[in-house]
Amino acid sequence: MATGPLSPSQAPAALCELSREVRAAVLVDPAGAPQGVCGLEDDGARDLGGAAADLFTAVDRASPEHPAQQVEVQVEAAGIYAVRDARFTLAAVANRTALPSLALMDLRHVLSRVQP
Repeated sequence: MATGPLSPSQAPAALCELSREVRAAVLVDPAGAPQGVCGLEDDGARDLGGAAADLFTAVDRASPEHPAQQVEVQVEAAGIYAVRDARFTLAAVANRTALPSLALMDLRHVLSRVQP
């Protein structure tokens, strides 16, 4: 597993390369602006980033004393995963067969490598 630094624009592609299960990924800043994207057009990147922000908002409202650092949603044909830190949110759509613990580990790993 690579460990070198990544620019924000490189992070989603690095995630797509790291995990064969990831179909698409986006890195967004706290304002929700896409900083990097893999496998999505511009509108799709904004939609995925916005959906991840909405998921974090819902979880944080449900448990305000413990802000979430990761979320996972499973739907019929895919899993949606997102991790965040103070700088960015990295969100991905993966095949339904992806193992959630590995998908989230890959997202955390890539996010930890992002250098502004």
